[in-house]
Amino acid sequence: MDKQAAEALADSMTNQEIERIEEVNESLDPGAVALRDQNREKIGAVFRGESDQHLSVKGPCSADKKTVTSELLDILESLDEEHPGLISGIRINGSKPRTQGKWRGLAYSTDPAEREQLHEIMREALSRGRPIISEIADSCELGEFGPYLSGAWLGARDMASTSLRAAASAIHLPFGAKNGMDGSVEGVRNTMEAINMNTRAMEGSGANLGVIASGPSYRGIPTGILPVGEGNNTRAIIARGYALPAGTSPELGCQLAIRHISQLCLLAEELGSVVLIDKTHGAPPMFGIDPKDTERFPKVNEAIARAIESGEIQAADRIRGDIAEISPDKGRTDPNWIVNTQNRQVLSNLTRRAMQAVQAAAL
Repeated sequence: MDKQAAEALADSMTNQEIERIEEVNESLDPGAVALRDQNREKIGAVFRGESDQHLSVKGPCSADKKTVTSELLDILESLDEEHPGLISGIRINGSKPRTQGKWRGLAYSTDPAEREQLHEIMREALSRGRPIISEIADSCELGEFGPYLSGAWLGARDMASTSLRAAASAIHLPFGAKNGMDGSVEGVRNTMEAINMNTRAMEGSGANLGVIASGPSYRGIPTGILPVGEGNNTRAIIARGYALPAGTSPELGCQLAIRHISQLCLLAEELGSVVLIDKTHGAPPMFGIDPKDTERFPKVNEAIARAIESGEIQAADRIRGDIAEISPDKGRTDPNWIVNTQNRQVLSNLTRRAMQAVQAAAL
């Protein structure tokens, strides 16, 4: 947490609230916490453009016990062993932002036992030293899941949220910001700048983190409005594609996708940041690929690798990794790319292909 925010919060706490925070800290394995902190430093260096490591964030669209398994953790662990220079993080999203209705994820279950499942999943990943990176759709999620996280991001539907951008400024995790669904580069700029703002720059405005030290059956400690002393300069842009007008040809869609990635790379260069490519959301349709195609991730991976290597993407040396939806199970929401022991080598080859393309751009 921002130092000034933490000091202000500490001054307002009761002894009972302090004991609650200590209980949360003591519930986590000290060795796992040390690895988490190392992972935060590594990912932070990537986001600030200080590291040449490649961050690969893979996991299900929305987490449950069918989509985040020991087998998936084994496979991600093996990727680190096979690819020097790779940081293989796991995507564990507890919430599913929705334009319309349907299931919103374990974090929003009305059953405390189901919400506890999400903590169990994160505890296992944390205990194995796997960097956990999650989308944050509500500032309260930071208070509940922050102790597990090595990084986080604001999604396309939430990246313009004033309260979430302020929360990201006060919580000094590595934070990504996806482009909005309209593809506005200026909107991404605004979000990135807001995450880096402090109270002085915001004419005295602070941040409300909702609650901290919360859990499935404990509502947590309200933070109130906190001052932000520094802002958060550990930020990355996540290029996830955007909705094209109906009738756009595959050729034009591909051109627009490459132009958009170029614009975001140039913005990252200007801001001293980096770009991660989300290969499974708005990107597939822009490349003429069905967004529900379970093979969309490998197809987009190849299309972007070719565009990087051909020099079509400007400032491609700012690309430092990717995000994709994979799991041993299809899952309840968007179809995941199915990964198992049989096709583990396919995933390894895709990872190598992505890393080689980025390395070529840096030469």
